[in-house]
Amino acid sequence: MIELPITSLGTLNQFIADHGDIVLRYTMLRIEDEWDQDRIDLFTFEGSKYVARVHSKDYINALEEALEVFVHNEQYEDAARCRDLITKINVESVIRFES
Repeated sequence: MIELPITSLGTLNQFIADHGDIVLRYTMLRIEDEWDQDRIDLFTFEGSKYVARVHSKDYINALEEALEVFVHNEQYEDAARCRDLITKINVESVIRFES
């Protein structure tokens, strides 16, 4: 988990505007590593107890958003990796459901 030097909502919004593709890539990598967990803690914010996290029910939505950004930015390797991860999670969900 990464600690971000964010001190206000405005600072967070600016960070995401400036580095959104990095945030999405990091989110994708964390989901890829821990997709079978109920939730993944992504970031803490310097000087606070707040944690940015994504819950398993939101993994696909987060990945679909990342996929759109990667395609828009012509980051095709990240887009393909993201697409494959979405497929993997969907397939595993069906297998678990049918078991």
